[in-house]
This record gives sequence, structure tokens and C-alpha cells, in this order.
Amino acid sequence: MPSEKSCGAIVFAEPGGERQYLILKHKDEHFDFPKGHMKAGETEEATAAREVFEETGLELLFIAGFKDKISYFYTREGKKFHKEVIFFLGKAGSQNVIISDEHEGFFWLTYEKALSILTFAN
Repeated sequence: MPSEKSCGAIVFAEPGGERQYLILKHKDEHFDFPKGHMKAGETEEATAAREVFEETGLELLFIAGFKDKISYFYTREGKKFHKEVIFFLGKAGSQNVIISDEHEGFFWLTYEKALSILTFAN
């Protein structure tokens, strides 16, 4: 079975001392954190930093000690794939998002609201 690996970040900012999380709206109507496929020779953290910058224009300060992995199966073009996604936690220096062409919107939300809008439970 083919497998894929992506890396990304749970991005937060603290304007006025209130923590808010960045959620991206994809053109296919699902909501998620910024993430993407690893390139040859990249570390997981480097992939996450690159993908966040490409998708949002934000640079992050990664929070030491946070690394989470999810894995799931999906079907594309009649083939079943195993996918592993590594997430880091990163603090953004600003909330000035420059959205990529992959997305049609973004939201800065409280923890509770972010959990309620995410498309996939994991």
C-alpha cells in the first residue's frame, strides 16, 4: 500500500494576550492546519516551517517539546493510501496572513471555536 508523509503546524498568536489558532479553509470546503508533503532531504520541522510560510506567509517560533503524529487511510483514484502527518506547535509573530492559492480563506479562532470548525476529528 502506498504511503505519504506530511508535516505542518498548529499555528497560534496571542494578540492582546488572548491565544488564537489559525485555521485554513481549503477550496474543497474542508478546514485544517497548514501542512504539506516533505521534500527529499528535509527534516520534519523544516517541512513544517516551509509549508506554513508557503501557505500563509507566516514565520514561526516552534514550541520545544510539542510534536504530534496522526495517521489515517484514504482512497484516491481507486487506490488506498496510508498517510502520516506530523504537527508541531508554532507561535506566529503576527496575524498578517497572506493566503496561498490552495486556500480560499482563513480564521483566527479561540481553542474551542477552532476545534468545532476543524473538518477531521483527529
